[in-house]
Amino acid sequence: MIHAMLRFAIPVLGFLLFPAGTISAAGKHAEDGAHFTLLAEPPGPDGRWRGALLVDLEPGWKTYWLDPGDAGIPPSMDFAASAGTKAVEAHFPAPHRFDDGFSESTVYSAPFAVAIEGTATGNAVPHLDLRLTIGLCREVCIPASLHLTSEPPTDEGSIEAAFAALSKASSRDEGIASMRLSPDGKSLDVTVKPGDLGQNADLFVAAEGWAFDKPSGTSETTDGGVVLRLPVLRQPRKRGGEPVRAEAILVKGEASWRSEVDLPLPGN
Repeated sequence: MIHAMLRFAIPVLGFLLFPAGTISAAGKHAEDGAHFTLLAEPPGPDGRWRGALLVDLEPGWKTYWLDPGDAGIPPSMDFAASAGTKAVEAHFPAPHRFDDGFSESTVYSAPFAVAIEGTATGNAVPHLDLRLTIGLCREVCIPASLHLTSEPPTDEGSIEAAFAALSKASSRDEGIASMRLSPDGKSLDVTVKPGDLGQNADLFVAAEGWAFDKPSGTSETTDGGVVLRLPVLRQPRKRGGEPVRAEAILVKGEASWRSEVDLPLPGN
């Protein structure tokens, strides 16, 4: 199956919800508050191809990151009906926090792009077929269900820009050096290097079945780093089985770094 399911079940609080509609479109789609465009380029010599989902938010509107925070609708992307590709991987840029006075959410409030890539099964441009569920919010939050198919880019720089906007990959010496659950399982401890990079920084983590609060404290390491401690708000109920992949983004000013780690399920 070809998919990129990005679903993290978070309660929706503090918003009036309207029934979602399902709209079909080829390449482009206009929805209240946003315009969507799905692009795909031909594969390279190694069979890898790149694409992008452009989300052109109108002023005053916002949508949510993988873990939407206290309130919001996480995006869900399903590429199961796509053709000409073995897999589809979706990469989101760094979000920011939004506090409406009642709850705090993790959002995008300006136009952005989801970078997409995969491995082609032939030499032709893959045909992407995306079923997207996304929350679009102004005074109220509207869950929208869209059906988009890809088109070739008219602006050759749009896909390159989507990848350029992604957070930098972390290394042992810069960004997120490591992540691990605390021995008591009550926090996710994230080591950041160099130490000054972790000062006044923000950290976002998304993993299916898990929920984390924002960093609540720091401590220094012996090798020049700092540890940011994220309290665990929720863990998966399922016990045993394969670990869950967690995605983390460290944000400081205009710069950001990304990393991934496997979180064990309870009982492992």
